[in-house]
Order: sequence, then structure tokens, then C-alpha cells
Amino acid sequence: PVRTTGYETELLDVMTEAFSAGKVITAAPHSVLRSGYPATHDGEKEFRNARQKKSAMFRSHFGHLVATGALLAGEISIEWSPETGVAQIKVRTG
Repeated sequence: PVRTTGYETELLDVMTEAFSAGKVITAAPHSVLRSGYPATHDGEKEFRNARQKKSAMFRSHFGHLVATGALLAGEISIEWSPETGVAQIKVRTG
């Protein structure tokens, strides 16, 4: 698994508050737009890699919150909007 070097306090806070209340979060500051990459095979690969890195970061933050007892164990589901490039993240517990 990919490890982030540090945790974003703001993202940890938002995840804790939203997921504790059973809400979905939108991670607008972490959007990944297809238009930000060249319209080539390599551009498509870079775009997919960027989304995978962001997804790994979200999972790492969630794992940290579970490990520290801030949230119950579960899985997060990440859906990317093709129009805005923003991830919607929700948690499934139990």
C-alpha cells in the first residue's frame, strides 16, 4: 500500500466529522480533472495514476483515523465525478 508522508489535519477533521455522522464528503481540494492531462495514451495513464494516488491518500487517512480510534473500522468507497474531477467519499462500517 502507498503511504503518505504526513496527514492533512483538515482532511482528517472533515473525515472524522462527516463519517461519524454517516455523511458523504466531497474532496474538492483534491480534484483530478482529465482535462489537466494530455489527450494521449500517456496522458490517460498519468490521469489514472493521479487518481489512484489521491485514492490511496484518502484510504491512508481513513486507516489512520481507524488506528487512532477516531472512527470505527470499515471501508471507504470513492467515486470520481467525470465532470468536476471531485471525489465523493463514503464509509461503510461493519
